[in-house]
Amino acid sequence: MGEERTASDALVGGGKVLGALAGGLIAVALGAVGGGKASASCASISGVDFGTGCTSTPGNIAIGIGNGATAQANQGLLNGALAWGTNANAKAGLASGDALNGAAAIGDSSIGQSGAGMLQLAGAFGTKASAVAALGHHTLAISAGNGAATGAGGFGPTVDNSAALAFGDHSVGVASGSADTLAFVFGNHSTAGTLGPSHQLAGVFGENSNVVTSSGNPVLVAFGNNVNLP
Repeated sequence: MGEERTASDALVGGGKVLGALAGGLIAVALGAVGGGKASASCASISGVDFGTGCTSTPGNIAIGIGNGATAQANQGLLNGALAWGTNANAKAGLASGDALNGAAAIGDSSIGQSGAGMLQLAGAFGTKASAVAALGHHTLAISAGNGAATGAGGFGPTVDNSAALAFGDHSVGVASGSADTLAFVFGNHSTAGTLGPSHQLAGVFGENSNVVTSSGNPVLVAFGNNVNLP
């Protein structure tokens, strides 16, 4: 198997702002995905393994397609993980009470992880893209672009309704807080993040721009290139 990355490596690599926004989320919830040598493709359905590199427990499913792809769905119930690409890694379900979580990593060396809650979805699409949806309920993290990274969730088990979207190469979106937060990016090399308790929106339409909200500035949207807010 090739070089293994963790979700925290990918997110922190997206920009210094993520040290404050995502450090607690990733440190509490996640570690490395991989585990053992993987075959070219694998699957595991309700604890029955086909090939190596995919594992699951009853009521869960994990599928890996590609050389070194690994997928895990080892906690909770009705969780699914799909890894598609060379050294792609996906993990759904991080705690015994998890349910209805999905994780997809589609692209070489991509990472998708979800869990520590219910109804969470993480999707990473692109080479070295990463997406993490964790520590909450109804969280969504979608990364679309090479090196894009997203994190949605919070710092406790009661986080609800957070979404982070990044569409563009090497762009980053992080939505954290207690409830109802949204961060989105449409453009390359840009960052949007929410930093506060609840009801916040951070958005970017452009390249090389950065937006971070707080309790004092709960809604900020940047239009254009090389914009920094606040």
